[in-house]
Amino acid sequence: LFGLQYALLTPFVLELGVHKRWASLIWLGGPITGMIVQPIVGRLSDRYNGRLAFMGRRRPFLLAASLVCVVSQLLVGNCVDLGHLLGDSPKASLKVRSAIIFVLGFWLLDAGSN
Repeated sequence: LFGLQYALLTPFVLELGVHKRWASLIWLGGPITGMIVQPIVGRLSDRYNGRLAFMGRRRPFLLAASLVCVVSQLLVGNCVDLGHLLGDSPKASLKVRSAIIFVLGFWLLDAGSN
């Protein structure tokens, strides 16, 4: 999963005007969110007895993670348009708002997939 993300999204990040040095820092989001999210969700799901207990202990967390992945894909897929709506110039070499939306969506995607 991560190899495919790197291969497909690195050129896109560079098109947003992000420098190569900063682009490599974006990819640290996956391992960092994995180290944070996986233990927390594991602990919460082991103790889960909530309203959706009829679904089992893990399924409510899988449902929430899939919704996070859907939202993150929408953010990543539309980051240029959203950045333009928020004030990015189409002719600018660095699209700051688009890059921020991309990074947020990408890290949410990593958190949801973890």
